[in-house]
Amino acid sequence: IRDLLSPGRPKHLIAIRESPDGVIQVVGLHAEACSSATHMLRCLNDGSAQRTTGATLMNEQSSRSHSIFTLILEQHVQRRRVVDVCEGGGPASSGDEVPNPSELSSSYRTAKFHLVDLAGSERA
Repeated sequence: IRDLLSPGRPKHLIAIRESPDGVIQVVGLHAEACSSATHMLRCLNDGSAQRTTGATLMNEQSSRSHSIFTLILEQHVQRRRVVDVCEGGGPASSGDEVPNPSELSSSYRTAKFHLVDLAGSERA
């Protein structure tokens, strides 16, 4: 197992482990927090450039190694409901809008993608 985003990392620091709750993990790999699609694509390209390649009858630059690029997308949205109030606490007649902190709502979404490239899969 090699870390394609940290090619100089010693191989003995990377290991496949099972967590106490049964989840299989690869520990010791580099994780990069990306704030844009451009940054994410740069990481994908940097990792791809580190892959082992070789010539085959079907492809001069065939990948000779499997690779997995894991992409985790996170979205946190916070919405604020705006209510009309006046100084006395009743409905405003002037239409002044004041946010009410007790009426905040938020949502959190996450998605996980594993982009897998298998060595020698040109015929697939």
